[in-house]
Parts: sequence; C-alpha cells; structure tokens
Amino acid sequence: MVPQSELVWVLATFLSEDDAVKCSEIVRNLENKGIIISVMGDFPAIRKLFECPIYGNQNLNVWNSFSIKSLAESGFNGLIISPELSGEEIRELIRKNECENVDLEMIVNGNLEVIVSKDDFSNLNDGKDFIISNNKDYAILEDKKRKKFKYKVSFDYNRYSHIANKDCLCLIEEMNDIMTLGLDSLIIDCRYSNENYAKQIVSYYNEALKGRDDEELAKFKYNIMDLSHSYINKGNYIEGRLHEDKERENKNEIT
Repeated sequence: MVPQSELVWVLATFLSEDDAVKCSEIVRNLENKGIIISVMGDFPAIRKLFECPIYGNQNLNVWNSFSIKSLAESGFNGLIISPELSGEEIRELIRKNECENVDLEMIVNGNLEVIVSKDDFSNLNDGKDFIISNNKDYAILEDKKRKKFKYKVSFDYNRYSHIANKDCLCLIEEMNDIMTLGLDSLIIDCRYSNENYAKQIVSYYNEALKGRDDEELAKFKYNIMDLSHSYINKGNYIEGRLHEDKERENKNEIT
C-alpha cells in the first residue's frame, strides 16, 4: 500500500505578523487554484490565519499530555514530540494523551536544530565580509576550547541564524521499539542534505518499518554512518537527559 502524500509548508521561525498574513494569502490563492497544502508553524495563534491542516514543529517542545491538550485546543492537527524525551517518557506521554484527533509525530533522524536566534551570525567572521547569496550558504561555528565541536549555522530570509547539532540523530536501531509507541508519523529531517542522501536515508527507514531483525538494523546504521558527514547518536531516546540527572544528583549532594 502506497502511503498518502501530503505537501506541508514549514513556516519560518519568529514569523512576523505581517509575514504570517502574507503566507495565509498565498495558501488561499493556491487553494483557489486547486492546490491543497498544509502548514507547519510554532505560534499558537496560527489557526486564526489558516483554514488548512496545521502542524506544530519541534520548537513548541511538547513534553507532556497537558501541552498536547492545550495546543489541540489552539487548533493544531498534529504535533512533534520533543526530542528531549526518552523512549519511555514518550510511551508514557502517549498513554496519557486524551486528544485522539491530534497526530503525534517523532523525529528519528537528522541534525536537529539546537538554537534559532534572531542574531545575525554572518557578521561574526573576524571583521571579514561574509556574503549570504542564498539559503544554501552556511557558516561553521567552532568551539575554540574543543576543536572537534563544530556547529553548522544556516540563515533564513530574515537573516536569523539556525544552529544545528554537530551530531546526527539516528534511531534506526530502535525502530522495532519505536513502532510499538503508538505514534502516527515518523520524521526524517533532511533539510541540510542533498537529494541522494535523503533518498538513501528514507529507503533504509522504509525497510526498517518492515520489522527487520537487530542485525539488519545495525547494517542500516553503518550504512547511514557512511553517508553522514557527522557523528551519529541516539539522542535522549535510550538514556534520557543525562546532564539533567547529574545536575540533580549534584544538588542533592550539596543539600
């Protein structure tokens, strides 16, 4: 069975009110021409401007069933669960969720955004000119103390800076467990990749959805490692937020 396709326009972060209105006009013009699309954004008032299906992006940081209920009441048809959660936390969130009319999605692969800033990082180049001609241009932000820590910085049409994680999230080895969570959709973030990379990654995950054994899933992981230009990791899915747990332990020791 061929899955249903849907064209979703991902709106820019920190979208101004004027730009949001212009975007809604574009969507209506497309609908009048018979072109039906959905939109994805990160501001709760989005339903007031759009009549099409609306999805919330990861910036909404959906952590629990209460936030799902609140955002559903704001008009969202689907939400991306926060990548900060562990697998067990996601399972518990879905168990407690009472909003059956909201699709819940999860990012399983990609270099996730860690910061979106209104600051224009393109001018932090030791006084040298850094010309951004299109959205394919980017900069590298390097940690001078830890040289291997390099972060890709891309820029949107407002010159806002999007800083991506230096490591690539890759949960293909956990797919058999992820398929039991009760999610509606899985997301592969290939925004910073070329067509060939995206095609290969999608093909591996489509195969993983067929219920492959651990050995086959491990092979897919190594294939993704060969394709990726960065290290891969499993994010917080297995062990949760380790730094948060250590901070809590330290506070307990102090008290």
